[in-house]
This record gives sequence, structure tokens and C-alpha cells, in this order.
Amino acid sequence: MFLHPVDYGRKAEELLWRKVYYEVIQVIKTNKKHIHSRSALECAYRTHLIAGVGFFQHLLLYIQSHYQLELQDCIDWTHVTDPLI
Repeated sequence: MFLHPVDYGRKAEELLWRKVYYEVIQVIKTNKKHIHSRSALECAYRTHLIAGVGFFQHLLLYIQSHYQLELQDCIDWTHVTDPLI
């Protein structure tokens, strides 16, 4: 993805989002009536969402650093508490 961003970047990002995060979210939404509050599955789902946010935050920070971009004014970082961002 980073070695050939023009060729693979966009498609790789799309597949990553859809297969790793979005499809899991869709399965949970479809079956939400079977998920009990405070269950292990709900905890795993919340952890998965937090991990997804962290992954994409890290990806954006890597791209910003690698390509020497200034994304502070382009991206809403309100959920980030790190003062260095």
C-alpha cells in the first residue's frame, strides 16, 4: 500500500475498511436483537470499533508523517486527546 500508493492505496483502503470493519458492523446491526447488553459479544464489538478508530488514526498519522503533510486543518481530530496531534 505504501510502496505503490497510486496503484494500490485506494483499493487496499477500501477492502480493508469493508472486510475488516464494515462487514462486522453490518453483522452486528443485523443481529442486534440477539445481543444482550453487557454481554461478551457486545464488549468484543465495542473493542473492535475502538481498535478500528485507532487503526485508521494511526494510518492517517503515518501518511501525514511519511509524506510530510499537515492534516490538522483537513481532518476532524476532536476525538483525539493527544496534544501532539
